[in-house]
Amino acid sequence: HKRGVWTVEFSPVDRVVCSGSGDETIKIWSVEAPFQCLRTFQGHTASVTRVSFLNAGTQLMSTSSDGEMKLWTIKLNECINTWSEPHEDKIWAMESVDDYVATGGEDAMVVLWIDATEEEEEEERMKREHTLLKEQEMRNSLRSRDWGKAIRLALELTHSRQLYKIF
Repeated sequence: HKRGVWTVEFSPVDRVVCSGSGDETIKIWSVEAPFQCLRTFQGHTASVTRVSFLNAGTQLMSTSSDGEMKLWTIKLNECINTWSEPHEDKIWAMESVDDYVATGGEDAMVVLWIDATEEEEEEERMKREHTLLKEQEMRNSLRSRDWGKAIRLALELTHSRQLYKIF
């Protein structure tokens, strides 16, 4: 690191340690000789104040002195999500357990975050299923020459090309 190190954490599964620094980077280091930097994560625009391994060591969560929290995938070495609310200032504390992350900041707030990945994926799956059913209903309406219903469904699905074909 080029500036002071604010946080370190051991991986729960690998022989590595993660560090966050005032130089706005996160680094993963080998704890076995030759003790070298294995990965560097860049993307914060302020000092990294806290890092934590998540999901059996496959992801990192980091916080910074500008109130941002980032989720990183270690394998791809990239940020997959950034949150800049609700903290308005430095995030000094972070702890994770199971699907929960708690953060505490200079704004005197403690925020509990819940991993909603499974719920969001289920919601997305339900939306896709709903769209497929509506598309099938539109095709059935076209076959039965129910033009009014076909037009309504094409508009609802925003299928402009299909709407053009109907007319």
